[in-house]
Amino acid sequence: MSCLQKARPDIDHPESLIGRIFFFISYPINKRFGHRREVHSIFPWLAIFLLGIIWHPLLYIGIGAVSHIFIDCLTVSGVPMLLPISHKVFVIFSRKWRVKTGSIREFFLLFILIVLVGGASYSPLNAIRMLTGDYKMALRNYMEKGDLLCYLEGTIRMKTGEIKKGRWLIVGTEGSYGMAIFDGDRLFHIPPLIPLKVHIRCTDKRWPCHRIYGLKLAKNRVFFFDKKWHLAEEGSLIWGYMKDMED
Repeated sequence: MSCLQKARPDIDHPESLIGRIFFFISYPINKRFGHRREVHSIFPWLAIFLLGIIWHPLLYIGIGAVSHIFIDCLTVSGVPMLLPISHKVFVIFSRKWRVKTGSIREFFLLFILIVLVGGASYSPLNAIRMLTGDYKMALRNYMEKGDLLCYLEGTIRMKTGEIKKGRWLIVGTEGSYGMAIFDGDRLFHIPPLIPLKVHIRCTDKRWPCHRIYGLKLAKNRVFFFDKKWHLAEEGSLIWGYMKDMED
């Protein structure tokens, strides 16, 4: 087997790069299923992809495996991607346009794909997260908006276990994961509230944010930050950073 073939990233081939690293996984898989058989079927990886919507590390594995299978369809031998339902070998393009496994052309194609994915800056994954209402994606989008006034829309599980659907004003972030939201009456914090499926909606307005030195009496209802966001009524003492709802 050539050095180029050994560098192929197939976990079901003991002589591949990843197969030699994880030989304790690769050998049993190869002995049980062979190369480019059930492990190259799209069904188990689609299941992992769907589970990744709940636990995100699996999402990366599912995306990588499914894209690997479709790339293998560009090779001369193709891949039976519908096993065990069908043993049909799937290929893309006519034979003269296919890529020989382990050839320089295959590695050139791999290089182009890496450049394209790198240039996309994980946007396919971001798109998936946005479609599924992922909170981490919503939080990241909000943090990119700077001081724009934004709302969190979707479904949230309250501390009582009640599931509420609505639209909340985002007051600000708390740490690397937390967020303070306001329903017009009360201020809530994530966590302990659990967002189930949420999206960000931003306006073109900007929050007025002021630094308070010492203590100050609130002239009206305001939010202020001291380790976390607080809601202060008119006449209450405030300190830290303030966002005025009426500016």
